[in-house]
Amino acid sequence: MPLSSTGKTLAFICLVIIFVVQSINIGSQEDLNIISADNAAQLEMLTTIENYKDAASYCQCDVRFFSQNGRTIATDQKLHDLVTGATIDLSNRGYPLALNSQGTLAIISGQDNGTRLLDIATDTEQMIMSGDAEEAVFGPDDSLVVTASRDADAVQVWQLTDLSLIATLGRATSVDYMKLRFILDGNYLIWNDNSDRLHFWDVVNQTEYWVIQTRAWNYALTPDETAILLNVDFDSVEAWNIETRSKIAEVVDTREYSGVDNYALSPDKQILAISYFGSNRRIELWNISFDEPQLIAEFDEGIGYALRFSPDSRYLIYSGRGDQSFCDTESTSC
Repeated sequence: MPLSSTGKTLAFICLVIIFVVQSINIGSQEDLNIISADNAAQLEMLTTIENYKDAASYCQCDVRFFSQNGRTIATDQKLHDLVTGATIDLSNRGYPLALNSQGTLAIISGQDNGTRLLDIATDTEQMIMSGDAEEAVFGPDDSLVVTASRDADAVQVWQLTDLSLIATLGRATSVDYMKLRFILDGNYLIWNDNSDRLHFWDVVNQTEYWVIQTRAWNYALTPDETAILLNVDFDSVEAWNIETRSKIAEVVDTREYSGVDNYALSPDKQILAISYFGSNRRIELWNISFDEPQLIAEFDEGIGYALRFSPDSRYLIYSGRGDQSFCDTESTSC
């Protein structure tokens, strides 16, 4: 019998949840199969790392990140190319900050050796700047590199072809952590200054597009990158439209002994989900399509949530205490 639209939606949710569970448990498998998406139409298995029970069993250090195409693993101490099998030991050389999309280049820094561009195939370095950087990111087309350095007291943009400095965006001193990210097909760069204000830099015109004056502890983007959520002092969440540069809504936590933990905005930008930690831990659903946001659902769950909406905005998928569940935003049943 054909599935109803509701049945199809529930089936989709189940598949998403199964995928999440499998992704979480991958580190406990006996073998780890690395898959590359160099050719989007045909996934190819490149290699298998034997006895990959966890990160420590492989390299005695933490896995930091993979390259976008899955080719290269960056850890605290090593870079491992899964295509050639080559491993570069970074002991006494620094630590990796970023990999380009193809997994062939890395930005490394630390050990007072400056910030360098490393060619993984040849294990050769080029100096970007003499100061150590705390964060770096490649542009989506790998033509630019952005660094944030307390030594240089600057957030800077570099041309990858000749490592020339294109722009100095602002000061980096006293910033606890950076929020460097390219969005909207690489047309804009998000960075935060030493007052925790978020800046949007126009990459094409090399000018500042927008500054959100609110001090944000952290932020999250909608999947289409047209809206941004700000965690403000752990007691409120602001939603902003990036295209119109206008505030959509603000929800303030008025309860004691709780704070904002996680948050997500539905794809239709109608429902804001917020999870809170503390003795008043809970998940709230707010309808923000009104002039004043309206609380439409609240339920208690364990801490450690991951929040995500289904593509049709109807279901909120949340995770806590190792379990995955979902909430129907139309019936507000969770």
